[in-house]
Amino acid sequence: MKVLLMEYPWLDRETHHYTVYRWYGAFPNPAIAVIGGALRAANIAFDIFDAKLEDLTIEQSLERLRACAPDIVGLSAFTTDIYFANQFAGLIKQEFPNCVVVVGGPHSTVMPAKTLEEFPYFDIAVIAEGEKVMVKIVETLRAGEDITSIPNIAWRSSGGKAVVNPYDKALECHDLDDIGTPVWEMFPPGEMYHVQTTRGCPFPCEFCYRLTGTKVRHKSPENVAREIETILSLTRPDHIFFSDPTFGLNKKKVYPVLDALIAANIAERVPWKTTARFSTTDEELLTRMKRAGCVSIFFGVESGDPEISAVAKQNIDIDRANKMLALCRKLGIYTLGGFIFGHPGETKKSVWETVKLSLRMRFDLIVIGIMVPWPGTQVYEYARRGERGYKLVAADWRNFDKHFGSCVKFDNFDGNFLPRLRLFNYILFYLRWAKFGALAKEAFSKAAIIRRFLTASIFGAQRKDLKQTDMDIFLSQRRPVSAAKDFVRAEGLNEISQ
Repeated sequence: MKVLLMEYPWLDRETHHYTVYRWYGAFPNPAIAVIGGALRAANIAFDIFDAKLEDLTIEQSLERLRACAPDIVGLSAFTTDIYFANQFAGLIKQEFPNCVVVVGGPHSTVMPAKTLEEFPYFDIAVIAEGEKVMVKIVETLRAGEDITSIPNIAWRSSGGKAVVNPYDKALECHDLDDIGTPVWEMFPPGEMYHVQTTRGCPFPCEFCYRLTGTKVRHKSPENVAREIETILSLTRPDHIFFSDPTFGLNKKKVYPVLDALIAANIAERVPWKTTARFSTTDEELLTRMKRAGCVSIFFGVESGDPEISAVAKQNIDIDRANKMLALCRKLGIYTLGGFIFGHPGETKKSVWETVKLSLRMRFDLIVIGIMVPWPGTQVYEYARRGERGYKLVAADWRNFDKHFGSCVKFDNFDGNFLPRLRLFNYILFYLRWAKFGALAKEAFSKAAIIRRFLTASIFGAQRKDLKQTDMDIFLSQRRPVSAAKDFVRAEGLNEISQ
């Protein structure tokens, strides 16, 4: 029985997702890499390919599929791209009608039955962590046995009804060193790689779904160092991203990892980036991270309004945050600040406090998302019930997008207010330096991908012809900061903030 793990190709290259992926650096899909590690540890033969990493067309991907002639295909999908995963699963079924298509990821975990009911080309939906579950699926099908008793899956009965099996915690990955090492060597070289040192997050943010649970589990320092050495034996990527929910949460666990990276001289061989929380970061941790090769940290601030922050269960200590940012500047660690517009109960006054805070805090970069009620989160439940200022207005999962989505209506804002406010927040932040406009024009004239990335990320342009965009018009203006201030006055935000 032939098993194939794959990342499906881009079905629409005109979206900002494609642009951002190519801009930040193409990377091997970490989900299928770790599933591959589990299959290899169980002595199960399989093929693997990542059509996005290789930038394959649909037809090129189908040619690779035909060469594999799989009996089982494993896919992974988030909410935003579950529609596209199903579309490609349909193409798989056209080529191999009897092939069993297995889908995993956050969406199938939260909505296993609905996933199968809504998307007809998936045969099995995996719930939560998939390493041990995928091994059971393959072993069961290979033995010709019935899958209906496998825990942690949903499956489709002969009558087409979705059946969700009981959940068994024994199939969770309690020891991250026992599930095998990601099979990075089976992919072409990537420009960046996602590596985990931990799984699980104990923080109860209302807008975040914790796919890997609340219990934090750690890889051994030796395992982390070995994985990075494997990557460096294949290529010299632009960087490695430690995709832990919160890097450095447990100092006793993370310090040996950092010591292993320092001993392996990783700082001289490849830079790495990660995410952290101000509340769990201190000078010793930052100093060790820098010595180990850290060049950039993402910090989530989310809101500038203390009441909104408390309700969202963030409770950021701004004084401490500013001290940590100052330490990062001193150490030469680049910082990226994350903010969200549209929290539960958000008003013009509270969101304006977020704008002001983003301008006061000395981040090197900021990114602003508009709240998306991801399935499985408390915010989704608010929106589903029409509470806390939300109302779901879209059934298409493609609209669940924090940059350009339109899945939710906000009671306290008209449809264009938050996107426009975000635009002018970016203007005010990035044009504090007088030469930014000239630098941006230069970048746009020499690098089409930079031009397209900024156009999509900041302005939401989805046009095929980007010769004349909102960004071009904006850059041609002599006084963009004045335009931003005009917007603030027109919306009455100055009066609100006083």
